[in-house]
Amino acid sequence: MPFAIDITQTGKPNVLRKTNRPAPTPDAGEILIRNKAGAVNFIDTIIRRGEMPE
Repeated sequence: MPFAIDITQTGKPNVLRKTNRPAPTPDAGEILIRNKAGAVNFIDTIIRRGEMPE
């Protein structure tokens, strides 16, 4: 089952929540790509911690 990692609040890594999602269905002219790994950029950790200046 596909899933997403949701950030519903800022904080330490324990605020990350795995959420199951329905499998997407591509429209005409689109393709569906299966990822086996994903990357986290440094800016992602700053946003999660709530340190991104507005």
